[in-house]
Amino acid sequence: MDINQYISNISFSSVKPQTVIEKPIFDSQRLKFEVENTILPENDKEMKDSLSEICKIPKMSTLPLAAIINKCVSMMDENDSYVNVGVWNGFSYLAGLINNPNKKCVGIDNFSSFGGPRVDFMKRFTQYKSQNHDFYDMDYLDYLKSVHKGSIGFYFYDGPHDYKNQLEALQLAERFFSKNCIIMIDDTNWDPPRRATLDFISSSSNDYDILLDVNTYCNGHPTFWNGVMILKKIN
Repeated sequence: MDINQYISNISFSSVKPQTVIEKPIFDSQRLKFEVENTILPENDKEMKDSLSEICKIPKMSTLPLAAIINKCVSMMDENDSYVNVGVWNGFSYLAGLINNPNKKCVGIDNFSSFGGPRVDFMKRFTQYKSQNHDFYDMDYLDYLKSVHKGSIGFYFYDGPHDYKNQLEALQLAERFFSKNCIIMIDDTNWDPPRRATLDFISSSSNDYDILLDVNTYCNGHPTFWNGVMILKKIN
């Protein structure tokens, strides 16, 4: 199953992205609910078992988004890398590392937001990393301008989602995008990241397919959290 099919065939048994959530799903219940509600189109149980441990750490994301990340990283060409800007507690970055020890993965964060859980992240990173996995404690602009080398096969920017940062993060990284690079944009319920992404596509000299564009009923939704867009650079 290729990545287009995988992404488009993720489904939900009861609560869909636009289903009204009348009361919060507490952290103690969330993982069980997401496992039962999410239907992955391939190796459902195996993927859920692999990701179950990291789903217990503090996060602003969901199991189906982690499954997409893991699948995208697993299907990257061997010379490409997964680049995750903004790791926070590590959920989305570690989702790419699990069962992918031979894939190049890079996380970047200066821990300037959301309490800066540097120590907790580093403990988790040490537990899951291989020799192909790196972390840079620095501003993402400096990293993209002066540090990164090689092609990016999967890119996930999860830094500040104001229009300026979202657009600049895409524009700076684009020169590294491989011929079939996959790009994930989250929090697209909000206008600034959505508008920045659409403006990036329209102004780029490259062409992009939109593989997924889903708004959710609310922020923190158990399907795709606060909305998601997934792009694919067209060769």
